[in-house]
Amino acid sequence: MRVLKKEKGWVKIIPENLEDLWFLYNRVKGKVVEQKSLRVKKIKKGDEIIKGKREMREIAIKVEKSRWEDGRVKVIGKIAKGEEQGKYHSFYLELGKEMKIELEEKLPEEEKYEIFVCLVDEKKALLGIYSSGKINLIGKIFAKDKAKFYKEIVNLLKKEKRDILIAGFGNIKEKIAKSVEKEVFVDSVSRVDEQGFKELAKREVIKKIIKKLREEKEKKLIERFLVEIKKIPEKVCYGGEVEKNKWKIKEVLVVSDKVGKYESVLREIENNGGKVLIIDSSRDYSSEIKNFEIIGVFWW
Repeated sequence: MRVLKKEKGWVKIIPENLEDLWFLYNRVKGKVVEQKSLRVKKIKKGDEIIKGKREMREIAIKVEKSRWEDGRVKVIGKIAKGEEQGKYHSFYLELGKEMKIELEEKLPEEEKYEIFVCLVDEKKALLGIYSSGKINLIGKIFAKDKAKFYKEIVNLLKKEKRDILIAGFGNIKEKIAKSVEKEVFVDSVSRVDEQGFKELAKREVIKKIIKKLREEKEKKLIERFLVEIKKIPEKVCYGGEVEKNKWKIKEVLVVSDKVGKYESVLREIENNGGKVLIIDSSRDYSSEIKNFEIIGVFWW
């Protein structure tokens, strides 16, 4: 969970993964949640109320009902403030969507993904690391000799183990990307300086890379659970057997479109100290565990 701001009794957050949404789903009832949402604007003319266009605006509701809907959470409640206070409204809590919520308890840890960034033009290269929504400068390379400048950057990127994003303006970024001879991401920015880092940190390409990293993590998670099933079948249960063995499960893996079916047992496993892990059912690789629906691994 990425925390943007904390105030007394409130926190502004962005859910980063399905486990974050599961956390909110189990705590949102009775809380006030505020985020941008579409609502029809009503205009009063004398005694007549005219419905206008749907507008995107900040709306706070006190949640009365919530429902898990395969990778997002629908919340319904009365508007908590403003001219429409007391009227009902609903919206979805979704991944990557900023919200403000009335919450004081400890939140899930923020995802720790890092991207190596090279911001480059014909005169210089700025090197940085993207993490937690921003890019921090770690070094600079200047083009005293163009051939050596180009070679130094390429050699550096070839050795880099993290995912790489090359950005700038002009053709040099594409030339470097081709010479690195491995998968890299390329984008354009209007300037090569620390302001360019700020511009790049908000781009869709960052979301694309993080999505790739999350998918790789989910694939490894599925592989680990499938290995457990083959290697030590007596330590694993799945489907209806999870309900019978909930008291001794340390980790449970569930496909997102089955969370609603198993939500009561998932809560019990968490209350017993177990960990809930959720795989996005829309991903192709989720087909490997869809027949199981839910897999539990025992403490012993």
